[in-house]
Amino acid sequence: MSIPAWLRRSGRPSSSPPESAARAVAGVRRSVRSLRRGLLAALLCLPLLAGLAVPAAAQTIDSSSITEGQTKTFTVSGIPSSWTGTPTLGISGTGALVLSTCLSVVRTSQPQWDICHQSSDETWNSGTRVFTFQLQAHGDSVSESGETVTATLTDPDNSSRTASFTITIDEVSQPVVTITG
Repeated sequence: MSIPAWLRRSGRPSSSPPESAARAVAGVRRSVRSLRRGLLAALLCLPLLAGLAVPAAAQTIDSSSITEGQTKTFTVSGIPSSWTGTPTLGISGTGALVLSTCLSVVRTSQPQWDICHQSSDETWNSGTRVFTFQLQAHGDSVSESGETVTATLTDPDNSSRTASFTITIDEVSQPVVTITG
């Protein structure tokens, strides 16, 4: 066990440390109390801070289907203000052939197409944070099931910011002919 320096200097045991050591101890105690108060205040404020967190706005699309033979405008709303650029739209198909243009020359050269998208039909309103686009579904007489397209909006200034929507291509109901006799 070592003897404190203030006891060794005086040459005789003392029941109390010198005044400078007492002030140092008192300063440390004040600092510890302040630290405890600060930590307590921070812990008490955590529930308040958690309640102030603003949830991210959910992007919504006004429709999730298109019928064969139909041209339809889709509206995406709720795009957050953190998206600083003009969103870009990508269309991909699952069980559906997607054309990147709706020009009749292209459509006739690809008779099995299911849906086409014309980028010139896209509009972006940065004030209302609304994006609209148009799709055209090919009307055919082939009964297909499970045809869907995915529309993905991307913020060009931050490609990790995306919103994807699945759109189902509904079949045109075929007339039913009943022969009785």
